[in-house]
Amino acid sequence: MANFRTNPAWIDDKFQIESTIRQVEATDFASRDWPRITVVTPAFNSAKYIEETIKSVDFQFYPNIEYIVSDNCSADGTREILAKYDFLDARIEPDTGQADALNRAFRSAQGDILTWLNSDDLFAPFALYKMALAFRQENTDLVAGQAVLFEDGTPINRHIYSLPDGPLLESELLDLEGMWLTGQYFYQPELFFTKEIYKRAGGYVDEKLFYSMDYELWLRMARAGARIKAISTPVALFRKHQDQKTHDPSRFRSELRQLVETVSPARNSQGKRFTGFEWSDRLPKVAMLNDLGFQYGAGIAHESIAKALKLSGCEVRAFSLAAKPHSADLPDKPDYETIVRKVHEFAPDLVIVGNLHGAERDHSWLAEILPGYPVFFVLHDFYMLTGRCAYFGDCRKHLDLSCDRTCPTFFEYPPLAVSRIADALSAKTRLLDHPNASIIACSRYTCDVVTETFSARGLSSNAIKNKVHTLWLGADTEYFFPETEKRRAGLRDNFNLPAGKLIVLLPSGNYNDRRKNVQAAWRIFCALPDDRFHAIVLGETPVSPHLLGDNFTHMPYISDKTELSRLFRCSDFVINTSHDETFGQTIIEAALSGALPVSAGRGAVPEIIDALGAGFQAPPGACENDAISSAVEYMTSIAGNPERMQGERLEVSLRAQYLFSIDALSRHLHLMMKETGVLTSSRMKPKLDLAISPSAPQPAMIVPVDQGSKTLKKLLGWLPLSSVRK
Repeated sequence: MANFRTNPAWIDDKFQIESTIRQVEATDFASRDWPRITVVTPAFNSAKYIEETIKSVDFQFYPNIEYIVSDNCSADGTREILAKYDFLDARIEPDTGQADALNRAFRSAQGDILTWLNSDDLFAPFALYKMALAFRQENTDLVAGQAVLFEDGTPINRHIYSLPDGPLLESELLDLEGMWLTGQYFYQPELFFTKEIYKRAGGYVDEKLFYSMDYELWLRMARAGARIKAISTPVALFRKHQDQKTHDPSRFRSELRQLVETVSPARNSQGKRFTGFEWSDRLPKVAMLNDLGFQYGAGIAHESIAKALKLSGCEVRAFSLAAKPHSADLPDKPDYETIVRKVHEFAPDLVIVGNLHGAERDHSWLAEILPGYPVFFVLHDFYMLTGRCAYFGDCRKHLDLSCDRTCPTFFEYPPLAVSRIADALSAKTRLLDHPNASIIACSRYTCDVVTETFSARGLSSNAIKNKVHTLWLGADTEYFFPETEKRRAGLRDNFNLPAGKLIVLLPSGNYNDRRKNVQAAWRIFCALPDDRFHAIVLGETPVSPHLLGDNFTHMPYISDKTELSRLFRCSDFVINTSHDETFGQTIIEAALSGALPVSAGRGAVPEIIDALGAGFQAPPGACENDAISSAVEYMTSIAGNPERMQGERLEVSLRAQYLFSIDALSRHLHLMMKETGVLTSSRMKPKLDLAISPSAPQPAMIVPVDQGSKTLKKLLGWLPLSSVRK
């Protein structure tokens, strides 16, 4: 199994086999109540590949598996290979083909969740755990993961289900040329299904079919009302080789067409979400605009969007308005004429706009872009909804468009002269009212705030639904991933952190930002036992000297993502007590790194922690004192149970990988472009294939010019505002 074991980087280089063993055995993960999963491998003269398949199942370390290998009396050494592994149920008996072998095995299957893995394919690390977590979290009948396509040990790309979660529609499945054969669905080994839906669909695989028995089963599942959920993480490794029976498309397409002709007309009452696609291989061109490039919180989130688009093959041009934040008076103005001209020259299929207030306050230049393209405004904060504020707290003046010189927080960031507040709100409202303008809400919480705002301004619920699109952002798993304990110890030594204590990350040390509510985070940490916990205070604003001591390590803002990710991988907990977050990027980065989230905050963070399935979130409506006490109780309790803590750390990391990765964001963006017509109206490629490991496009910077200058400076090409290291 050389390719899988010794060169796993293209699969998931953060979970090598050896570290997998150590991580699972050091936790209570395997001892939990996991659903029974039955995996069936039909085999016939499969000695060339089947041992790799078996090892990939064995290396799942999943405690509640039933693995059945149904072998058709092979004479090439397959039987001898099966005899080496006592964890599997080898059934060596004659059959009439693959479908017969599957039926024999599934008739006796004991699993609550079923799948089959062909004798030339493999499972990716942690595939069964991730599937079990997804089924446990979602009310669904089928879960589709990624299939990594590879040939001769070399990865080709990663396939992902690229239709919306929800009902699996028979009417769409039957549209062979317009839907099924466009590659928007799934490869068989990446799909798991419940025994219940299998039984409702008849409980058999059609033995009369040679190539398309799986497709016919999905048709019956759709007719039975099946619901599907996609998770954006590698589950199966699909081997391409000349000996596989689907190698020649013409051979299986003929059987598919004959099958569809014999199927009665689609009876699914839900009809089609999409008409048949007439498509080419052209992928979208996306222009991305923001204030400071890929710097600071919103800039890092903007970079994740750029990387997600690049990952799916889009042509992306990223532009920033400034190299660093302007002063409060904003003496410089970006080169608007050049940026508008460059966007028009690029002729994008859509424009994505991030934060702007770090570089300028006059956004009228966007009126020259809006008429020509769909423009999506990403709400990294609520600045576009107000006259001045990034977060409005308890103020409600933005609802009735009454933001003016009476703004109660005019002195907070981003500063704006009170005489300009009313005009600024009017200008932003005109932009958002444009028919080409849409909003990307980074969480359900953000969507609720936008919905309340637009409803108060008179928009209908249908108009809001068409204008506001909700999708979670993602974090970069090339940087944020859990480490083995040995490597964590080495990282802690590099940062001079104590080896014998649990590390608590306080990612915002800014005492001047009342929204961050850092004092509450400090109160949580200071109530923890000194001899068991150590804090990392991360932020620009220096912590008051009298609060520092041997139990605290203060670090200013870290712009280097490699260094920042190392710090996160040292941490056991991350605390968030913010009064308002539109997403919670730091919580996600920490969770991917294996740190347990602890929150006594509000905004989007509670929904993020709920999705992660572990950690602590204060109950809704709890007073701050009670929330702090409960957080302390949780942290001290779990710290006293190392196996449980390691198990929860592994769980939040696995969930974060399939919910909040760049891969997941790629799928969300693809669906948004499909559902809003960006893809379909231009007949662009409806299938979603992800590259193995792309880098984000570097933003071009529009150079600021002095107010008095009449000569516009030229665009300085692609200036790297951050780097992605391999």
